[in-house]
Amino acid sequence: MQQELARHQMLLEKEHDRFGEINQDRQRIEQDLKQIKDRHAKKKEEVDSQMRQSILFNRLRKKNRRIKYY
Repeated sequence: MQQELARHQMLLEKEHDRFGEINQDRQRIEQDLKQIKDRHAKKKEEVDSQMRQSILFNRLRKKNRRIKYY
């Protein structure tokens, strides 16, 4: 009976250690994901800004062409 309890205690400690390792991996992955999302949001804002500038430039260019025809 004592050996059985000792074996279960050892298994419990191994599972606890494994849980701790998995938890640390999860936290690291969540941090990595947050960094990736932050970089994506920054890049998206840059691309959106460039698109807005491009659209504005094209509108001004078209307007300028129409003015030249007059």
